[in-house]
Amino acid sequence: GRIMAEHLVPVLLYGDKALLESFLDAVYSMQKKGTYTLAEPLEAITILLDIGDGKTCSVYLKILKYLFSKDLTYGESRNFAHLLPKAVLSFTPLKRAWQAEQLYRIILEDYHLTDPFLEGMEKGLSFLLHDALKEFVSIGLKKIKKDKPLGIKYLSLESRFGADTLLRLQTAVPLSDVRLQLARYIKAKTGAAFSICPLSQTPKNMRLEILNEHGGRPFVFSDGKFIYLPDEISLCDSYNENRNLYKCLVRLESGYHEFNSFEFDFEKALQYCGCFKDGTVPVCGGELQKDSSDPEKFFELFTIKELASDLFNIFEQGRLRIISQEKYPGLVRISSPLLFREAERIWKNENPEPLLFFLYMRIALGKEPPDSFVADVKITALVNVISGIFDKTTEKERVIETCASLVFQTYGKVEALLNENKKGDHVEDYRPFKMPFGHRLRPDLYFSANKKYEEMGKKIKAELEKRDIHVFKSEIIRRLVKKSGDLSNDDIRGIIISSREFSDPGRSNNRDTPFELSL
Repeated sequence: GRIMAEHLVPVLLYGDKALLESFLDAVYSMQKKGTYTLAEPLEAITILLDIGDGKTCSVYLKILKYLFSKDLTYGESRNFAHLLPKAVLSFTPLKRAWQAEQLYRIILEDYHLTDPFLEGMEKGLSFLLHDALKEFVSIGLKKIKKDKPLGIKYLSLESRFGADTLLRLQTAVPLSDVRLQLARYIKAKTGAAFSICPLSQTPKNMRLEILNEHGGRPFVFSDGKFIYLPDEISLCDSYNENRNLYKCLVRLESGYHEFNSFEFDFEKALQYCGCFKDGTVPVCGGELQKDSSDPEKFFELFTIKELASDLFNIFEQGRLRIISQEKYPGLVRISSPLLFREAERIWKNENPEPLLFFLYMRIALGKEPPDSFVADVKITALVNVISGIFDKTTEKERVIETCASLVFQTYGKVEALLNENKKGDHVEDYRPFKMPFGHRLRPDLYFSANKKYEEMGKKIKAELEKRDIHVFKSEIIRRLVKKSGDLSNDDIRGIIISSREFSDPGRSNNRDTPFELSL
């Protein structure tokens, strides 16, 4: 009674009559073996329904009903009651339903094949896509009919033929295959040691956010300590193409760290844009958040902070593209077609805001959209204007704060046209622009991961300003991160000099002032 009270309720709440009938049939089948078989299998049903995976649950119930209707020994019943829920829940979430279907095929043939099949799943069958896994199982079932011992070795990947068949059918690349190589690459490129973190190891709230935004598509982002990537990539048609996509995503993300994207300084940005010279800020969206990153503070200056963020990211990717074309032309040649194809998919399937999309194509990718991508005359004209502003501005300066200047110069024009296209309605319901592969700065994550240095930077800046010495917080934090929080007097001197050089690049005695400071 307690077991049913706990696990029947989620089934009823799910509201699927066929699922309810399957649940009752499975419970009846298990109960004939004994109530000891119910607890773990039914707990898995509750978990699957809690995450909305009714498809897997339906297949899983068929497995339970059929298997426990067989003439199992007590030991076999206990083993399967523990093994099956654990196995099904371990299947890759986006593949779980059809991986469970192949398990059901195996059990229908001979439930003694369950262990070899699950052993094969752990060794690499889980990386096969739907049709490939189905083909692998079909070959295995044919072999079992001819020679059961050899068929079992095939399913468990203990035979050479099984391993070769897996290699032939596999197109998906698990992160484990390339993880060390990616970490070595980014260390060589940036000089910093990053850990590669798969989606499965992220906190639950982050994991759900990523799945909601990207589904099963590849993504990349970072927080200064970790590069976050999917557990596997199966987007392309071959193993090598998917492996190269992993490399491409890490190369793109490494540009943020190599070219100082995360060193954006709010105060530098305002000074760079010429703000506060007359005591005002050109545009303002609301009160600034104290406990947030500098880019987020900057976005808060604008009426629609999401729009400001999108423009900033487009300009920043354009900045990195220009720098990379000079330093790594091969990287741009490799990554540009991948980004273009994903952008094309977004245009066709996800209805992005046309103005932002065309700005992304022109500025971030440096490409003209194909003729099939049609925009109205006003959008085309504004894209031309903003592209001209971008080209002119980046010819003079390419620091990260350049992007803030570009947002100040263009935000009003973009918001005005968006409002006009909304036929008088304000764009407060603005839907953020979706970047290919989620490739955009995540200052919120960087801020959280480096909050210790953020607090130290604020204190050091305050101490220096008590002595009438103005410095930029970003200069302090950059050295704190590099030195793991241990600053010397020479570091303080360097912070003061670099801050003066930014504020007054023509000053001749920036390096001549003696400093004897103890903080």
